[in-house]
Amino acid sequence: MCSMYGQRQRKNSREERNMVSMTRQSRGEGGGGPLLRYRLAAEPGYPAGQPILIRFTLENMADGDLWVLTWYTPLEGLMGRIFTVTCDGREILYEGMMVKRGDPGSKDYMHISPHGSVSAVVDLSEAYPLHACRECRVRFRGRIHDVVRAKGTLPRKSDDHEGMDIEGNSVIFRIGEG
Repeated sequence: MCSMYGQRQRKNSREERNMVSMTRQSRGEGGGGPLLRYRLAAEPGYPAGQPILIRFTLENMADGDLWVLTWYTPLEGLMGRIFTVTCDGREILYEGMMVKRGDPGSKDYMHISPHGSVSAVVDLSEAYPLHACRECRVRFRGRIHDVVRAKGTLPRKSDDHEGMDIEGNSVIFRIGEG
């Protein structure tokens, strides 16, 4: 199947089961569906040794404002193992920065208007050793560590976080010889 970005998307039975579970976990006040979902977009191919830019978009599916903790999402950059990257069937390990954290501040949350979205672009080549391959698949691990509905309650201590798993797509691309 093709996404609006021209990328093939694949779902296996595990991902489909997780989507059902995640939808139940992240239902909004009317129970009408998930509060958040993500989309990834990439080019169909990249030259080896060049930046590999991935666009991450987080969408608010709810009728109200949401504030999301950006930690461990592409909205803060690559600061941990937030993607699963597989090239030609082999998992590529994260080699980027790891961050130890205390409690977040208000600036660590990003506002998303009702039915709005926020986006960020990250360069996978800064944290993953990517070489020429026929097929590279990238998936966000799908966890938002805190979602807040009322700005007046920001920031929250780590013990009070209300995280949720969210659904989204994978992107597939090729990395060619430089």
